[in-house]
This record gives sequence, structure tokens and C-alpha cells, in this order.
Amino acid sequence: MSIKVGVMTSESVFFQERNADEVILPTSGGPISILKNHCEIMTGLDVGLLQCRINNQWTSMLVMGGFAVAGKNKVVAVVHEAKFADEIDPEEAETSFLTTQQAYLEALNKGTGVKERVEALIAFKKAKVRYQLIKATR
Repeated sequence: MSIKVGVMTSESVFFQERNADEVILPTSGGPISILKNHCEIMTGLDVGLLQCRINNQWTSMLVMGGFAVAGKNKVVAVVHEAKFADEIDPEEAETSFLTTQQAYLEALNKGTGVKERVEALIAFKKAKVRYQLIKATR
């Protein structure tokens, strides 16, 4: 028996319900792994990679926050945005990662306000996960 996994955005069903052996969710406290017969949980999702092991192969997708419910061998994630690697331009992802990393470091070092530092951190996290997804699939 496996776990049924589905990922939805506000606009569509992004990842049609599939059978997986394991699901890794990017939560604000770090990644959590869901296996069959996992206890029921509801968790917030952070910006990160949602990964599913299907027939011993990993499928990774970028998610931009949301929440997930797991229980009774089913995981449903409702996210703000989701993408597969082939939907992301590798050159743009790398450029964005380097640019936002520099902007975040500058925001930390210049003593800017809290709002500016948080905005720089969020932009950097989004760019970083896009870059990680591209690197993981090369």
C-alpha cells in the first residue's frame, strides 16, 4: 500500500493524485517525511521543494508556501504557487539567486529596517529554491 499525493494551487490541480512511497514536505520547522500509515497531521508549508518518491524515483516540485494535510495514507497540499524544473529558465534562476543573495547580504549589513530585511530574505528564499530545483534535476 502506498500514499496518494495531490498538490493544488488556487488556479488548478498541479500534481494529479499519484501513488508514492514517501513524501517530503518543506515546513517552516524543516522538511518532514511522510510514509504510509503516518499519523494524521496538518502543517504549514514554507517556500521549498516538495518531493515524492514514486517507484524509487524522486519527483521534485517547487512550492511557495501553503499547507498540507496528511492522514489515512493520503497527502493533500494546497499551495500558493508550484512549478516543475522544466518550467524554470536555468539562466534566470541562477542570475536571480545571485542577485537576491547579494541584495539580502547588503540589507543585513547596511542596517536597513526590518521590513526591508524581511522582503530581501523572502526574495532570496524564493530564488534559492528555484535554483536548488534546477541544480537537482541537472
